[in-house]
Amino acid sequence: MIYTRATTLINPTFAQPFTLVYVDGDLTIRGTVTGTGTIVVNGRIEVDGSLVYAQAGRDKIALIATDDIRIGSAAQTVSGILYSEGKVSVRPRSTDLSVPAGVLAGASLDIHGTIRVVHDPDLTDEMKRAMQLPGHTA
Repeated sequence: MIYTRATTLINPTFAQPFTLVYVDGDLTIRGTVTGTGTIVVNGRIEVDGSLVYAQAGRDKIALIATDDIRIGSAAQTVSGILYSEGKVSVRPRSTDLSVPAGVLAGASLDIHGTIRVVHDPDLTDEMKRAMQLPGHTA
C-alpha cells in the first residue's frame, strides 16, 4: 500500500502477513495494531496516542522514518520497533512510558521523563528479515 501525502492511521490493520506500507509525507499514528507489518515514512512520524497490539505475540509493527519520530504526551504505551534516521523525541504525559515490544533507534534520543523498554522475544532474526528492517536483509 502506498500513501502519496501526509497520512493519519488510527487502529492500523495489516490484512496480509508482513505487509509493507509506504507513506510519502508525514505520518500520525495511534490505536490498536492488528496483524504484522512495516510502515516506511518519507518524512516524520508522530505517535499521538498509545499504540498497542491487539494480540501480543502475534501482532507486530515497525515504524521507519527518514526524519524524526515524536512520541507525544498522550501516549502511555508504544508497542513496536521504532527506527528514525533523525531524532526520536519522547515526552510522556506521566513519569513512565512503556515500550513493551520495541527498540528505539535514531541519530539521537531526546527523552523527557522515564521510559521502560522491554525486549520482545518474538522478534527473531527471521521475523526481522520478514519485516524488512534496516540491517536485516532477506
